[in-house]
Amino acid sequence: MDPVPSQPTADEPSDGDAAAAGSAEAAGPAPKTGALRQRATALTDQAKKLQEDSRATIPPVDIGFSALERDNHIGGFLLAGAIAFRLFVYLLPMYLLALVIAGAAFAFDPDDPSKVANSAGMSSYLSQSIGDAAKTSHKSLWLLIPVTLYAVVSAGLSVHKAIASSHSRAWGLPAVPKSKPHYVALGVLVFSLVVLGVSRFLSVIRHGPLLPVAMVIGAAIYTGLWVLASRGLPRAPGANLWALVPGAILVGAGTQGLYLFNVLYLNRKIESASAAYGALGVAASALLWLYLLGRLMVAAPVLNSTLWHRKHDPGGGLGVAGDEPLAPPTEGSSRPSAP
Repeated sequence: MDPVPSQPTADEPSDGDAAAAGSAEAAGPAPKTGALRQRATALTDQAKKLQEDSRATIPPVDIGFSALERDNHIGGFLLAGAIAFRLFVYLLPMYLLALVIAGAAFAFDPDDPSKVANSAGMSSYLSQSIGDAAKTSHKSLWLLIPVTLYAVVSAGLSVHKAIASSHSRAWGLPAVPKSKPHYVALGVLVFSLVVLGVSRFLSVIRHGPLLPVAMVIGAAIYTGLWVLASRGLPRAPGANLWALVPGAILVGAGTQGLYLFNVLYLNRKIESASAAYGALGVAASALLWLYLLGRLMVAAPVLNSTLWHRKHDPGGGLGVAGDEPLAPPTEGSSRPSAP
């Protein structure tokens, strides 16, 4: 006779019960994951709805988001990097030339780099390096001056091209208008010397209780200087002087923020970087400051363009020249090919 199979007792689970329990344990985390996903989706939808409602009811919020979208569209961070690099290349011969001019006009002592640094607004390490180069080249000064002037002119043209390109893209213009190189180089040089003189003036009054006053004066001066500079840079046809004021105010206020950043953090960072990494650390710290300045130079035309298009072309898009979709072909004509 065949043996009778044993039946599971009440304390011993059957194979079916074990399989069911295993399936329940395997499926246990799924509801939790699905609930977290649904909650994240709900929070995302609420944030989007809050953003849309805020942009529809609060104009400054809409302006800020529109400017951010335009900046992302034109690649503002890349344009700021290009400006920072060209400013870095321009400042090296410019500071060397400034030492010669300052020595003649203000009787600065090239052997005292700290005085030059306090006057020009740069770190003592950088001024010490330039002062050493100037003393080394003292015997060949007549050769140094024309070479430095040529380097200043070439780098100045490059700086102008980078800044003008950022303005053209911010305003949606097809290309940078051509200018006479000698006028551009002279304008960049004069503008740089004026900024150097303003920095010298502000360093004299920027002490103790006069610091807030000096910062307000500095913001006002740099605002006016950027308005003048923006007049010579590309902008939309019909954009008058007042259309350039918001961006100029942003630059004026931003320069004072950069001053605080320089005094409270960057000067010490450059000194420590020079001790740890040498010239490479100094160059990296200087490029960081110049990149932030480049961001201001890009943000200014982006803000001006956003406000101007909001007023004069509310239905316009963010695209720059060449980004617009192709128009449908008219009867009897063929569709142009995309570039």
